[in-house]
Amino acid sequence: MRKLNSKVRTSFISEEGTYLQNKDYFAFVELDKLACYVVADGIDDDNTQESAEIVVTSIIKDFTEKPTMKPSLIRKYINNANRELIHNSNNVRLKASVMIVVSDYSKIRYAMVGNARFYYFKDGHIRIKSKDQSLTEQMAEKGLVSLDRVSKHIERNNLTSFLGEDKIDKPIVSPKIKLDDGDVFALLTRGIWENCGEVELEDALEGVASPAEVVDNVEEIILSKQPEVIENYTVAFTFFDKVFVNPNKGKRIKKILMVVIPIIVLIITLSTVMMMKVKNKKEALEDMKYSISSGDQYLEDNNAVRANEEYNEAKKIAEKYKVKDELDEIDKKIKYTENITTGDKLLKDGKYDEAIGQYLIALDKSAKYDNRCKSYIEKKISFAQDCIRINELMDLGDKELENKNYSSADANYKAAKELATQCNLSTERNAAQDKLKEVADLLSAENDEKKAEEKAKKEKGEQAYIKGTEYMKNGDDAYVSGNYVGAIKQYKLAKEQFEVAESKSLVEEIDSKLDDIDQLIHAKENEAVNYVRDARNLVSENKKDEAKVKYRQAQEIYKNLEMIDVFNEIEDEINRI
Repeated sequence: MRKLNSKVRTSFISEEGTYLQNKDYFAFVELDKLACYVVADGIDDDNTQESAEIVVTSIIKDFTEKPTMKPSLIRKYINNANRELIHNSNNVRLKASVMIVVSDYSKIRYAMVGNARFYYFKDGHIRIKSKDQSLTEQMAEKGLVSLDRVSKHIERNNLTSFLGEDKIDKPIVSPKIKLDDGDVFALLTRGIWENCGEVELEDALEGVASPAEVVDNVEEIILSKQPEVIENYTVAFTFFDKVFVNPNKGKRIKKILMVVIPIIVLIITLSTVMMMKVKNKKEALEDMKYSISSGDQYLEDNNAVRANEEYNEAKKIAEKYKVKDELDEIDKKIKYTENITTGDKLLKDGKYDEAIGQYLIALDKSAKYDNRCKSYIEKKISFAQDCIRINELMDLGDKELENKNYSSADANYKAAKELATQCNLSTERNAAQDKLKEVADLLSAENDEKKAEEKAKKEKGEQAYIKGTEYMKNGDDAYVSGNYVGAIKQYKLAKEQFEVAESKSLVEEIDSKLDDIDQLIHAKENEAVNYVRDARNLVSENKKDEAKVKYRQAQEIYKNLEMIDVFNEIEDEINRI
């Protein structure tokens, strides 16, 4: 009921200044009993990761899960955000300043790392302000830099502590500040306090009715100065128009005092040391439960690395206080997360089969933990299988390339490239791209060679066609003159050339001519046989002169047909008669 019985208004503005990208981030959450306001200033050069947003999101998430004003847990919020920032540092080390304010609607407490600032206003004047963790602040405390020069001093952004370090110094956590109706506090980044002094902030607050008006006034002050460079600037004002008042506070305190004071006196007297041990143990066990709960939540968010860190923190406490039941369960969760993180490391190192083995072990265990991280594990298994498939495709492509099957190699490399692109594997994608270029060059050379061969073949065919045409003409001339044997020789030569020229129709025409000549030759041979038969009959009739004429007619045919053996045989018969 605290929020309902109080009135709180918050407005803010966050702009990139004269830069292209706004690296600041502000967010707040107002729950029923507690509220949290966080501003962060990204101080790195990474254009792909929003360090301030990572920090603010982490803190708001932790606060929402376990809202508190306890300094120890607030410091834990900050340490968790620092680990989250380091975890997300891929290209460069992410860095940020942060300022946190928590409130129970009757009091506030701020915590900070870096040089994001907090101002507390009462009756329109600054009563409390934070101190920067910077070299300039140290110099100002020693009197080496005047307070009015702090905002412009060259070392103002030379921070002694900031989020993103491997181990941050103890974050500054203020005592509780009691609120009254009409009190105001502001959170701001360096883009504001470098260009707007404390007096100007008080002037901006004067006479306004809402936090939105004062935010606009502050921005107008900065922009009216028209500086050449304005850092990213963020300012948030929160007005406590009505502070929560506990109606039973007096009665409750009186009852508590009547009962508790004698007990406290007795406990202090008898066992102060024991009390401290119990208190420390209780806080430690609360931290252990918080770490387990936080680890479970990280598992729910598919963040096994952070879950493992939280479980190990819980294990240290469980071992210290010998909480055996919790320790056994924590050990199982640590082993579960280690299966996942080991799989991640093996996957990163390219040991895909081993990574899949670890993921499968984790997948088998996931049901015991309400399937937390199951989708992440399945996704990683699929990714590892894709990586294996990419390697297989590359190997197949290499084999096809070695065997000069360029089209098959090209298809394998293209498939590998597409899969690598889907998996966002730039190294594998570039390797496949290089192979595709190599194949393209080889295909181009092969095509050039084929074109040259085709050209040569075409030229050869054209020459063969010309020769074939000449041979066919010679064959036709021989045919007309009755030189069938000569015609056959010319036609066969023509056929060979037309076959080289791949002229099927002319080859068929030549075959037809050869068939015709074969028939004519067969007819001539029959005619010669008839002459020889008649000649022999005439010899038997003793008509030698007439027989010689028949023999000579047969010889003339055999001569034209180049059948010399038969011609000579007839000559022998003529000589005998």
